[in-house]
Amino acid sequence: MELSRCFVAIEISDELKTIIDNYIISLKQIAPEIKWIKAKNLHLTIKFLGEIPPDLLLKVQEELSGISNVVNPFKMSISDVGFFPNQFKPRVVWLGLQNDKNNSIFKLHEWIEEKLEPLGFEREKRRFSPHLTLGRIKFTGKYQDLTEYINQHKFQSYNFKILEVVLMRSLLKQSGAVYSQLKTYSLEN
Repeated sequence: MELSRCFVAIEISDELKTIIDNYIISLKQIAPEIKWIKAKNLHLTIKFLGEIPPDLLLKVQEELSGISNVVNPFKMSISDVGFFPNQFKPRVVWLGLQNDKNNSIFKLHEWIEEKLEPLGFEREKRRFSPHLTLGRIKFTGKYQDLTEYINQHKFQSYNFKILEVVLMRSLLKQSGAVYSQLKTYSLEN
C-alpha cells in the first residue's frame, strides 16, 4: 500500500509567485546559506496531513467536499516579513498574511480541523498563523544583516482573492519537494 504525503493548502497566483521570487532573490544575496523556497512551491498550508494510505485519502477528499458551504471566496493581503520562532533564533523566514474582516481563513482552518479530527488527524496545538514560508534555516547563526535588510526593504503590499482550497501531494526528492494537486475545492457555491 503506497502512502501519500499530503496537506491542505491555498495556492497563490503565478504573478504573486514571481513578485515573491524577486524578493527572495534579494534576500538570498544577504543570506545564501538559508534554504530558500522555489517560487513554484509557494503556498499557504492550512493543514498538514502527513503520510496517509489511499483509503484514508478518499475519506479526506469526501470530508473536504463540503468546503464551499463554509466561507465564500475572500481576500487576503501580505502584511509583513517575519521569523519563526523569532528574529534572534530564526528557523523560518515567512511572509505574513492579513485576513479579511470576516476572519474567513480562520473559519476555514477551524472547519478543516473539525472535519478531519474524527479521521484521526490531530488538531494543531499551536495557534494557526497564516503565512507563506520563504526560507528554512538549518543552522543557527547571526542573521542581523538579513533582519536589517528586511526592515529597510519591506515587502510591497499585495492583495489577492482566495477562490479555492487544494488537497496537495508532496513527493520528497533529492532536489527538494515536488507538489501536485490531488483535488481542488471551489469556495463558490
